[in-house]
Formats: sequence, structure tokens, C-alpha cells
Amino acid sequence: MSKSDQKRYRRKLGYYQRMPVLILDDWLMFDIHDQTKEPILLDLIDARYGAATTIVSSQVDPDDWIDKFSGYTIGNAITSRLVSNGFSLVIQCDEDLRQTKYPGEF
Repeated sequence: MSKSDQKRYRRKLGYYQRMPVLILDDWLMFDIHDQTKEPILLDLIDARYGAATTIVSSQVDPDDWIDKFSGYTIGNAITSRLVSNGFSLVIQCDEDLRQTKYPGEF
């Protein structure tokens, strides 16, 4: 990575680090398995850890998050930073709420 790319990367990372709230919606709906993007995600989560609020919504159980990454170590590093200093709210529902709100439209 060139010096200008590194500078731009640090500036962008700082931008997302300073946001008071970052929402990761539909977290890990698909596997990441990208060894280029995973370290960027780790940098972001690590920079925010203990400093800013990160809200994660996911249909995937946190116990299964590690398997969504290319390796255990990176998956565990990211997952542990997200769950170790946070709260969990689990909503159980046996029906599709979209069907309840918009019957017959899907």
C-alpha cells in the first residue's frame, strides 16, 4: 500500500471511529472469507472498542459468527470485540413478520 493509500485509509478509519454510533445491519448474513477485507474490519472494530457504540443486528447466532470468516483467529478477534463488552437482545419469532404486516404481498 502506498503512503497516500495508507494516509487515506487512516483518515477513513478515523472517520468511522469518531462516529458516535455505528450500526452493522444484517451482520454476517453472508460469509466474508476475504483476507483483504477482514483485517480492515478488525481495524475498525478494534478502533471503536470501548470508545464508541457499535450496534449489530443479525439473524445469525453470535456463536456461529466465527465460522463466517476465513479463519478462526480473525473471526474470534472480531467476534470477541463485538460481544465481550456488550449487551445481547434476542427476539424469538416463529413467523415472518413481513407476512403478518403485508399479507399476500410476498
